[in-house]
Amino acid sequence: MIIKLRKPIKWNNEEVSELDLQPENLRPDDLIDTEEEIMKDKRIAVVMDSSRDYCIRLAARALKMPVETLKQLEIRDFRIVVDRVLSFLLDTDSTTNEEAETPETNPEISSEELQSD
Repeated sequence: MIIKLRKPIKWNNEEVSELDLQPENLRPDDLIDTEEEIMKDKRIAVVMDSSRDYCIRLAARALKMPVETLKQLEIRDFRIVVDRVLSFLLDTDSTTNEEAETPETNPEISSEELQSD
């Protein structure tokens, strides 16, 4: 998703006016590492998925840029980025879940046989 920024930010001595945010490219380790990073910094338990800090750190990982760079964002741009990540994290209607194969039951095994152990 391309996010056009209201106010450009500086990164690597260049002006950035849009972000190509693809949270789909995040790996489970990105989520875990980000949680650990926040827990170390904050020393408190936080509901991670709804934390702005967590979401902006995940966005930074997805964009492969420092979180400090994203913290330069104008507040409305910041909220758009955070909302995009949060939306992705809370999306339970994933096509990968629909396409996943479900194990078929064996019609030759009765429920009594399963309970006999």
